Amino acid sequence: MDAITTATGFLAEPTYWVALLAVVGLAVIASAIPGMNAFLVMALALPFVVLEIEDPAIGLVALATISGVSNTLDSIPAVLLGQPSAATQVTFLEGHQLARQGKAAHTLGAIYAVSALGGIVGAVILVVAIPVARPFVLKFGFSEIAATGMVGIVMVTVLSRNAIIKGFVAALIGMLLGMIGTDGRFTVFPFVPMPTIPFILGLFALPELVDLTVSRRPVAAAGGAFSNTEVLRGARYGVSRWPMILRQSVIGVFLGAIPGVGSAVVDWLSYAFGIMLTKDKAEFGKGSLDGVLFAESAQNAKEAGAALPTLALGIPGAPTWALVVVAMMAFGVAPGPEMLGTNAHITILLVITLALANLVISGAGLLFTGKLARLTTIPYPIIGSIIIPVMLLSAYIDTTNWRGIQVALGVGVMGLVMKRYGWPRPPMILGFILIPIVETNHLDSAAIYGHVGSLMRPLTAAILVIALAIGALLFRSMLRLDLGATPLPSVKGAV
Repeated sequence: MDAITTATGFLAEPTYWVALLAVVGLAVIASAIPGMNAFLVMALALPFVVLEIEDPAIGLVALATISGVSNTLDSIPAVLLGQPSAATQVTFLEGHQLARQGKAAHTLGAIYAVSALGGIVGAVILVVAIPVARPFVLKFGFSEIAATGMVGIVMVTVLSRNAIIKGFVAALIGMLLGMIGTDGRFTVFPFVPMPTIPFILGLFALPELVDLTVSRRPVAAAGGAFSNTEVLRGARYGVSRWPMILRQSVIGVFLGAIPGVGSAVVDWLSYAFGIMLTKDKAEFGKGSLDGVLFAESAQNAKEAGAALPTLALGIPGAPTWALVVVAMMAFGVAPGPEMLGTNAHITILLVITLALANLVISGAGLLFTGKLARLTTIPYPIIGSIIIPVMLLSAYIDTTNWRGIQVALGVGVMGLVMKRYGWPRPPMILGFILIPIVETNHLDSAAIYGHVGSLMRPLTAAILVIALAIGALLFRSMLRLDLGATPLPSVKGAV
């Protein structure tokens, strides 16, 4: 009770509210400026937080909250302009098609609602889970992380709507590309690893940008709705999907709690699980609002999952939380049982702040999105003349050299060919993202237990059995859907 009183007492301090508003502002910057991300913003803010903020509770909470809310507004460029980041690939896949139907305002309103609720649900789960998280997190070693990645790979079936064989081939190519490197992994390719952000931009964004620019038409179809009323209607729809938000938030917390599983993996796995649990799978890939919400509700909740191993064990659940551990050391705050003891007020204040910051940033999005959505009515050659160079700049910033642009353009040609001939691109990106996680963690585990011993660890074996069962079930159901489906009238919008 004393910890709760101490934590809520910060709400009466002006310093706390200044820090909260500053955090929201930094999150907006991280979302709006190409090449920026939460990790970079937190790295820049870290010295200021440590040197200028005296109270460790406010300092640590402010730094952690940058990561906790930075996933809300990054949906805007993915939906409106067709420029995805690592964490908004599904949002682009489904949401940009909705924008092309004139539903950008409605889609973003729903995203803000589920992002806020997902962040709040994740914060509540964080409070409940910290006391029991330690044994669970300790059981997840290298082999268990690799096995979790295998669960994601079997989800390729779900993402290969009406094109199972093509989806498997695309996933295989993605895995081969993801294995390129010189670090002694299972590869014969003597090259440096393929950078993720330029690969994503080339495979997903560039084909859409070229398509719209050549067509000389705006993103949105004629007759789209862009008023604040439409944004609020979308938000009401998002709130009405609260059972789904709760389910996907739990998935997001679970995946976020596994160290080494990044935003892109959470994005695709939450989307795949959502499809698996939906009866009518034919709607996905064509502009499904529920598909967007599957990923967005999990993305904000995953930050609470990443906080679990960070606070309970001092093991960062994500790169951004590694910076929180650095700040904890600077402030003399030790992770572990003390986060529910002497420093329990910091944990409680973090939960309160995550909830408040998600509400504030979602409210800001609701306020301005009606006007932003009108960008989709501008003829795309005008927008493309700005966005395409910005996209290439993002690729350059990611690699700090011209290689990022070369990869984006080269993969972009492949993306255009796949789009033209109806080859699904999501399985390729999922294979590309997951195979390094599976491979690296399995090799690290094999160095300790041996290849067979690594696979025979009880939790690892259980996860692999679940993966095989899910794979067989999904293959059977999707094969039925594939055999019973009629050919699509056009492959122009194929994903």
